[in-house]
Amino acid sequence: MTGRGMGVHSDFDAIVIGAGLAGSSMAAVLAEKGWRTLLIDRNSSPRHKACGEFLSPEAAALWRSLGLDSRIAGLGGANIDSLLLTAAEGSSLEVPLPAPALGISRYRLDSALQEAAVYHGAELVHGCSVLQIRPKRNGYEVDIRGKSERTSIEARTVFGCWGRNAASSYAKQSRLPRSKADKPLCIGIKVHVEGLPQCSRVELYFFQGGYIGLSPVEEGRHNLAALVSGAFFDRCGRNTAGVLSEACRQNPALALRLEGGATVPGTEAGAYPVLVSKHTTAWGDVPHVGDAARVIPPLCGDGMAMALRSVAMCVELADRYLCGELSLEHWKKRYIRQMRRHGAGPAAWGRLLETVLCHPALSQAALRLGARMPGVAARLFRATRQ
Repeated sequence: MTGRGMGVHSDFDAIVIGAGLAGSSMAAVLAEKGWRTLLIDRNSSPRHKACGEFLSPEAAALWRSLGLDSRIAGLGGANIDSLLLTAAEGSSLEVPLPAPALGISRYRLDSALQEAAVYHGAELVHGCSVLQIRPKRNGYEVDIRGKSERTSIEARTVFGCWGRNAASSYAKQSRLPRSKADKPLCIGIKVHVEGLPQCSRVELYFFQGGYIGLSPVEEGRHNLAALVSGAFFDRCGRNTAGVLSEACRQNPALALRLEGGATVPGTEAGAYPVLVSKHTTAWGDVPHVGDAARVIPPLCGDGMAMALRSVAMCVELADRYLCGELSLEHWKKRYIRQMRRHGAGPAAWGRLLETVLCHPALSQAALRLGARMPGVAARLFRATRQ
């Protein structure tokens, strides 16, 4: 019963907070395993999100391991087989992907995953915020608020899947403070574009102040995603049109690529601030999954695969805990250890590459070097993966 109101059962085996990619996948797998699962989202329905909408080759195996591959295969995503990097002065480098990737909008992907959760037996509640989570002897009590009512629900387990920028007051309190070493605040912008020539590659265009990614998605459209500094965004009038105009002025190859294209109304989305994690926060009062645990540099292009990996790790341990095979303390220690072991290397390489490629002189030299030494470029690409 997708989108039902507050008329839910009073107790569950699992409550999943956040119905994005990580949360909906978690709820679908838990429900498929037979656990009474409640999936809560503060939004009234699926929505467009600031995201590169690129499912890396690594994601395919994870979909299969979670039993969700058939759902994804039927969504009409665009096949992607290479990556093209273009510096502001025109130097470029194309790197083949080690295996096919997929371009698909978050709107369609999140909708399908929520439907999968409901299909397997999870209850889905839209338009509700989590106010408080109180530990109890054998689980938790969760206070949630809808548009006109407030209620408390008990569960044996609770999962924080609220994404990179927690909206609820509880999620903000649960997450540990960011490191002071985090990079300056950035803004993420996304919009779909139609009318562009089709190709099977992800394209990244760099300029002073950020970069823009262009990736094919379903229905012959392209997803345009920008990551820019706050100073650049201010100079551009704090709007998408201004960002695109200045980016095209600095990078003529981008201007040429976007000729004849038109943005699709209703597909624009933004994210502020885009904070990249220095450390993993795998557990607060409850386990954190997906971007709630770690946000990697968007340039890595592996954020959704890393979110799915955290789902796979957490759901296996959670299932053993619910079956009585694992104590809560052992679950917590193992999950924290596994999450710390994954992602640190790719995140560090992603931060380094962002710094180099967003600097005009350095990006020109790096791409020319990569063109002369393709083996090095391929190894650097692999370094940003898990």
